Amino acid sequence: MAKSLRIGRNQYAVTLKKAGQEAKQYELVCSTRQLKKDEIDYHQPDLLPNTFKYRSRTELGKSLLACECEWCGKKDGKVEVHHIRKLADLKGKSWWERQMIERKRKTMVLCVECHDELHAGKLKERKKS
Repeated sequence: MAKSLRIGRNQYAVTLKKAGQEAKQYELVCSTRQLKKDEIDYHQPDLLPNTFKYRSRTELGKSLLACECEWCGKKDGKVEVHHIRKLADLKGKSWWERQMIERKRKTMVLCVECHDELHAGKLKERKKS
């Protein structure tokens, strides 16, 4: 195969000719050792992937680990995550919607009481002092 593509010393080209058109010659820009059989070297294909970029925590992960309600500031007890599908779904009428829009986040970590009030539509203006 290498002999049929050779046009000069360490130069290879593919010639394509379509019906009714002139022949076009495309020069191959690659290593000549890949044209020889059984000589491709992949340089240790069993290396482990670089996972260093996944070691830092996300903003949501840090909020969950803090175990603090982002609305009332309560630090003890269980916390839950309120999640919406899209930021575009928020109208900005209530206080909690405006807070999520300002932060440009679709999630808010809330204590159980605040989360229940939010879904009941009774979440009051900022309890946090």
